[in-house]
Amino acid sequence: MPGMDGVELCRKVREISSADSYVYMVLLTGKDNHSDLLKALEAGVDDYLVKPFDEQELEARSLVGKRILKLQQKLIQARESMGFSASHDGLTGLMDRNETVETLQCELERSRRKKRPLTVMMADIDNFQNINDELGHLAGDEVLTEVGRRLKAEMRTYHDVGRYGGEGFLILMPGCDSVVSLVRADQVRSAIASKPIGTSAKARSITLSMGVAVVNLF
Repeated sequence: MPGMDGVELCRKVREISSADSYVYMVLLTGKDNHSDLLKALEAGVDDYLVKPFDEQELEARSLVGKRILKLQQKLIQARESMGFSASHDGLTGLMDRNETVETLQCELERSRRKKRPLTVMMADIDNFQNINDELGHLAGDEVLTEVGRRLKAEMRTYHDVGRYGGEGFLILMPGCDSVVSLVRADQVRSAIASKPIGTSAKARSITLSMGVAVVNLF
């Protein structure tokens, strides 16, 4: 390998690889002294074989590497799941109150920096306590879940919706001025009211009360 030996190559690979896309490296080397092997391990090599090598042994080492990579993937998924759970409402899957407030603060700052309007909508389910009283809290949870799903379906990729608390939801629409915001608010309201929401008790027609504010910080 003119210009770069195997150890240096492994070091370069390790420098550019990220923690979320780990590269498992087995070094095939003709060197068998302990100092050279230690340098290889310090450079980021995971395992090594000394020439001449046995093909079955190489295959066995590769299988170990695959198991380690699968385990790493599971750990990454678990970390992402924990991160999602820490910032999202467990019932609706929307952002929780803290995450919603933080996102609002970020969008306000972005609105100021980019000199564009920000529409903020507050939506509350009408007579939600009656749903809990008449149909039970399980039905109430089912209504919240479906309202959250419909709200999320109405959002564009750069819009955000979070559960602000109880039966209240906060919707953030960057770039929407006062004219567009009223149109979008009516679309959101219609998406909830257009079809009854089925629950384990019975279907129930749901409506929203909405407040709309357009922020111009420039």
